[in-house]
Amino acid sequence: MIAAALLTLLYLLVAWQTTERAREAGIASLLDNGRSQLNLFVTHLRGQLEKYEYLPELLSINKRLIELLDGPPDSASVATLNRFLEEVNLISDASDTYLMDRDGMTVAASNWASESPFVGRNFSYRPYFQDAMRGRQGRYFALGTTSKRRGYYFAYPVRQAEKILGAVVVKVDMRDVEIHWGGRLEDVIVVDPDGVIFVTTRPEWRYRTLSPLTEEARDQIIANRRYPETELTSLSLLSTESRDDGSRILELG
Repeated sequence: MIAAALLTLLYLLVAWQTTERAREAGIASLLDNGRSQLNLFVTHLRGQLEKYEYLPELLSINKRLIELLDGPPDSASVATLNRFLEEVNLISDASDTYLMDRDGMTVAASNWASESPFVGRNFSYRPYFQDAMRGRQGRYFALGTTSKRRGYYFAYPVRQAEKILGAVVVKVDMRDVEIHWGGRLEDVIVVDPDGVIFVTTRPEWRYRTLSPLTEEARDQIIANRRYPETELTSLSLLSTESRDDGSRILELG
């Protein structure tokens, strides 16, 4: 009886070890493939954004932008700059390009002729503008409060000598990234620093979070109007497993 019990125990142990080895081998294979795919996604996303990274800095030294911000803008100068920014936008294939004064008011924009132009709208609450007014490049993920389209924003201060007159902004539409990533077997997400899913191949996951937001993070998102009219609820996380290599296995409901 005891021998039979030991044999049964030994069989169960061997079966468990075999199952564990198979599971670990499967996970290792998935991780290797996942890392390879992730590198491709990261390279593509970085390439899409880097095309526009230096455009605001280049525009910031344009004489027409400086002169418009340095004196009282007249309608003729604004109209000329609107058309110039529209042309720049078409050539660069950006989503929007616009100029803001030191108070955050948009004084000229590439979408001046659209149904919802940025001209006359104040975006001083956006962190990318606040960074530019501190003299550095601004970067930001957000859902447009006017266009209702997701974008990655680059901003740069416009100076006259050492004086910051305002900021020039270029917005990159993130839908093109999702379209490029669509139709793949893998589920891909890009999250912002607060863990909000901003880009994803699963539309139902958009603006969801991997874990509940802290009250401080939620208040900051609301203050910056980062995702207006979204609930920002967390995904149903059934289980999570942290591994020695720093990766995590998440089971979503």
